[in-house]
Amino acid sequence: MRNTTPHDDPRSQRRCGLLAAGVWCSLMSVCVSFNSPLVAEELPARQITHGPFHHFFGYIGHVRTIPWNASERYLLTLRSRFQDRMPAGDEAADIMLLDAQRDYAEIAVDRTLAWNFQQGTMLYWNPLAAETQFFFNDRDPQTARLFTVLYDLSLQTATHSPTDGANGKPTQTVALGGRKREYRFGDTSIANSGVAPAGKHFAAINYGRLARLRPVTGYPEAADWTVGQAHPVDDGVFVVDIETGQKDLIVNFRQLRDLLRPHRPDIDEIELFINHTLWSPGGKWLFFFCRGEFEHKTRRVDVPFVVRPDGSELTMLPDHFGGHPEWLDDQRMIGRQGPRQALYDVEQRQFTGTLGTAETFVNPGGDVALSLDGRWFVNGYSKSHRNHFVFYRMSDGLTLPGTSVSRAGWHDGPLRIDPAPCWNRKATAILTTAIANDEDKTRQLFLIDVPDAQKKPNPAFADVEDIAGLPRVLLIGDSISIGYTVPVREFLKGKANVHRPKTNCGPTTTGLRAIDEWLGDGEWDVIHFNWGLHDLKYMGPQGQNLADPSAPTSHQQVPPDLYEKNLEQLVERLEKTGAKLIWRNTTPVPEGANGRVVGDSAKYNAIAEKVMVRHGIEIHDLHEFVQKRQAEIMLPANVHFTKPGYEVLAQEVAAVIMQAVETRKSRE
Repeated sequence: MRNTTPHDDPRSQRRCGLLAAGVWCSLMSVCVSFNSPLVAEELPARQITHGPFHHFFGYIGHVRTIPWNASERYLLTLRSRFQDRMPAGDEAADIMLLDAQRDYAEIAVDRTLAWNFQQGTMLYWNPLAAETQFFFNDRDPQTARLFTVLYDLSLQTATHSPTDGANGKPTQTVALGGRKREYRFGDTSIANSGVAPAGKHFAAINYGRLARLRPVTGYPEAADWTVGQAHPVDDGVFVVDIETGQKDLIVNFRQLRDLLRPHRPDIDEIELFINHTLWSPGGKWLFFFCRGEFEHKTRRVDVPFVVRPDGSELTMLPDHFGGHPEWLDDQRMIGRQGPRQALYDVEQRQFTGTLGTAETFVNPGGDVALSLDGRWFVNGYSKSHRNHFVFYRMSDGLTLPGTSVSRAGWHDGPLRIDPAPCWNRKATAILTTAIANDEDKTRQLFLIDVPDAQKKPNPAFADVEDIAGLPRVLLIGDSISIGYTVPVREFLKGKANVHRPKTNCGPTTTGLRAIDEWLGDGEWDVIHFNWGLHDLKYMGPQGQNLADPSAPTSHQQVPPDLYEKNLEQLVERLEKTGAKLIWRNTTPVPEGANGRVVGDSAKYNAIAEKVMVRHGIEIHDLHEFVQKRQAEIMLPANVHFTKPGYEVLAQEVAAVIMQAVETRKSRE
């Protein structure tokens, strides 16, 4: 038995919700506020700094690099007057505090001549005094030598900031605290490259050498005593005692050359440099990359090492596991193994496990960071002109998709904007840098809040206790339907019992496996259903989720011919329920959306329409509804919707369902 629409052609009923004017108006009068679904809806980003100046933190938030102080009142950031070039030696950046208690009001505390857009000035709160003390790097304007500053907000007297390149005179811009100590060394020009979590030491490297060999992470015009030396014996990785100020060279470039030579016969001709000195959580190991000829694909040296803080047990690791790894504990690191986010044991020198599945992380080699308490892991990756984020809960593998943010115009070279996610101390938000939607397209800071999943279960998946006498409605669909489930229930409160499967219903292949479970043993009056966005998305050759559609090895998860066949089977099963069936077609794929192609929704909708017409099933054209207001209700470059956008969808869906309920009643 087939369900039919009030008219012969179901296509005439696509906008039945809007045609039912009385129902629509009654629903529009309901005013409710909804929480975003925990898993289904992408987490929005909120801008906390604004132009005309540019703001950025710089470094990735791995190994406990946290922009917030202990109480989380203040965030550290840099402020620049330009973003279109690397700084000249006399062009300072402002070191700023953002006051979270005053809507992130800016406080200028100092300035620095040692900075870049990729790693900032290596801002670190002092682990032993994280409420008031932080480190940053600076450069002496007379000697060009680098040094590290320990700044203390509790100091009562202001100190001079570095020479202002605009007028060549020192300025007294310090509004809070002052410089407690400067770590200067007469025989070397080195600065902080990572503070040990225990707070007793920091690693230091020669950023002047980096300025020559890897400009994106160096400090322009910084002194470099190693010019002309491929493997200097007096440069490499230093460790500085924070209390005494003593420095020790624990690894030198000649040692690294000698370890590399058996594997790279050409190593004598390559100038080496150090990148990413990462302390393990307990300070047991110091990880770093030894690199050279980094822009040369065939001659590049890019080798991971670990060493004890005293310089012993220098070990060249046999496996490369990503350019921005993170420590999980004092022995294991989180990095990349092929398409998987993997665990690597630096003592066993082998991969020992994975996080998630091949579908969980689009690019396991992206910028990654583990929260301070170890509960959450975030992976930030870039695609075209946007940065994307995936949040992963370590206890149970729950995955939350973060929104994407713009890096338009700054996706390559030393000025590029990488994801560089940084956790706050409570593991409730990350900080990232993106291009603001202002007239000048300035570089600004954004927060992405992460809900506490353990305390706030997804309300869309809550049990529904039926009210006797009300029609039973079943919503079937993916994250779009999850997003509008709760407000649909509110709009139909007292009018219908609205249920849904306690899951993302995914592609049609998932529907075929689970449809009997979702339908259960009860009777349904109306079933409003959709499959599509997960069918048309692209997968990689090893099951990678949301793969690049242009890659020759990528394929749609459910190709069009199989999609039609699967829908036919699903519709035949749904018809056996005797319910009023409403096919809700698939919403648009916007420009820039990851792993999908603009226009594919329309193609799959055309296939679905043929199936629905054959069966006389009503079509709810949500695709057209969204297209007319897409810019107002959808997230940019994302198939998901804003919180107000889901409410708009819910009003439309509820109106369609209510019309079906009333029509069904009138025929009984």
